[in-house]
Amino acid sequence: VQSVFSPGADAVLVPLMASAQKSIHAELYQFSFPELREALADASKRGVDVRLILDPTVNSNLDTAAFLKSRGVQVRWSSQDYKYTHAKSAVIDGMKVIVGSINWSRNAMRNNREAAVVGDSERTAAEFEGVFAEDWAKASEVK
Repeated sequence: VQSVFSPGADAVLVPLMASAQKSIHAELYQFSFPELREALADASKRGVDVRLILDPTVNSNLDTAAFLKSRGVQVRWSSQDYKYTHAKSAVIDGMKVIVGSINWSRNAMRNNREAAVVGDSERTAAEFEGVFAEDWAKASEVK
């Protein structure tokens, strides 16, 4: 397990996205950080299966969804079965799990005190992938 803190979390998270070979499945409350947007777009361009669930109630997610969708990333709006999808998690290549308090925004990466962990566990990744699959099935297409 690797601890990740911000300010400065982007120095860990961006290279993790760049390291993906097969898949990135992320579920996020707020996502607006340009370097991470580019990292997901680049991964998709490399043939990585990039799927993203965003909360539709966060205004900054509108631009992120449009940007990523235009670059081949599969993006969906989280189900309204929940008041908010407040998750901040991602699974990379079905093996590495990122989970914590860090929104993928400039403030969270550069200004706030935030914390997360990156774990390398197939069992934990499978649990997160299972919840992601349930939420993906309930989520609606970004148009």
